[in-house]
Amino acid sequence: MKFPFTKKKESVIEYTAKNQQADNYLGQVLNAVSQIFTRGSSGSFGVSPNGKRNFNELFGYGDVLCFDDFKGMYKRGGIANTVVAKVAKSCWRDMPEIKVNNDLVLVDQLNALKKAKFFRAFERVDIANRIGSFSVLFVGIPDGLDPSLPIGSANKDNFKGLYFNVYEEDGIEVVQWDTDPASPRYNLPVMYTLQSRVNGYSKLAANVSAIRVHYSRVVHLAEGALSNSLEGCSALEAPWNAVTDKEKVRGSSGESYYRNSRQKLALEAADGSKVSTNKEAREALKENVENFQNGLEDTLRLNNMKANMLQPAMSSPRDAFDIAVEEIAGTTGIPVRILTTKAGGSVTGSEDKATWNALVNDRQEQECTPWLLDALSILDEAGILELPDNAEVIWPVQSSLSEKEASESMKNKADAFKSATEGLSTIGADEVIAESVFKAVGLDEIETDDIDLSVDDDDLNDSIEE
Repeated sequence: MKFPFTKKKESVIEYTAKNQQADNYLGQVLNAVSQIFTRGSSGSFGVSPNGKRNFNELFGYGDVLCFDDFKGMYKRGGIANTVVAKVAKSCWRDMPEIKVNNDLVLVDQLNALKKAKFFRAFERVDIANRIGSFSVLFVGIPDGLDPSLPIGSANKDNFKGLYFNVYEEDGIEVVQWDTDPASPRYNLPVMYTLQSRVNGYSKLAANVSAIRVHYSRVVHLAEGALSNSLEGCSALEAPWNAVTDKEKVRGSSGESYYRNSRQKLALEAADGSKVSTNKEAREALKENVENFQNGLEDTLRLNNMKANMLQPAMSSPRDAFDIAVEEIAGTTGIPVRILTTKAGGSVTGSEDKATWNALVNDRQEQECTPWLLDALSILDEAGILELPDNAEVIWPVQSSLSEKEASESMKNKADAFKSATEGLSTIGADEVIAESVFKAVGLDEIETDDIDLSVDDDDLNDSIEE
């Protein structure tokens, strides 16, 4: 018996609101379990494989670090402040340009934003971002709407009504998320609660209140973010152990100098003598010795005793301090000379500045440009300015070398070139390609044809010596 052919219907699963709610609950449960597991296993880094030694606890590094730790170190940690603030300040030191096909655009608008303290606000919010794991710049648009509503329209070129508020990690809370899997902002904030934090004892505390802000009005900074685009890493987290060691060395060195610089006395009773040991006599002797050490008295009133001056040995903390600072430099990429302003040779100084300039320029391209474009896009959405789709941010070339340093650097490179080319004829090389030598000594920008270095060339020697 033949059966007529029938097409099987495809089953379609409809993703209902009920399914979405169930997935949201499941995601929250899994996230909570993950957090509990993470907290339970936190501190595993720095613990020996057999679990018998916790180096974080032993060396005073701490197992779990939070924003308050980083903020405290930034405020009082010396070099830690340089690690955080100097990078951010250098990145926003000079105003960038906006170009479209090599043509400058938005020149007047950028100047107006500078007068409105736009770039100063970015410097501050960048510092806050580097202290913690994220920060928020609230762009105050004069659109007449409540900040909790999506951004509205404002008058073109109305820069006088603009304002910019900076919020640190401890004053930011996401109160509403985008839970639609089909949305391009899935699992991203929809609504923030923002509040400035001030010291509890400050008179400003009574005037601080929280505001609800729609995501379209903020720029969210999270440097170092990986899978989670909202939360990066503090600039102090990676070098934390070295920064802590630096504080221990510096602090213990200062304390030991203070203690050992004071007069150390050993009171020795004379042979066969009797010394009063009653409470009143001990208290009087103690007070007399303390006053003598603190410079309040010039004489010691001793009965049947003699005072021997002790000379404690004092070791230099320089090696331990340098080790800590060098690790901070290696971790952050900031040269030691930039961290400490410690003087060095002319070659070292120019190379350090070149490294520093490269670090700043790279960060401007990779981090600052997207943040800046996000902020300009908010102003474009409000109609205050028109940001072209193919706009390109051009940052000023970092140049911290003085004319003298630049001249010395070029002379050092010329000497290196001369040393590299001397004696080539003795090893059987009749001709060499000069570009390879230039590249080796850092003179890549010079273009030249093949030259014969096996014969004397007075013009070449004169130019090198110059």
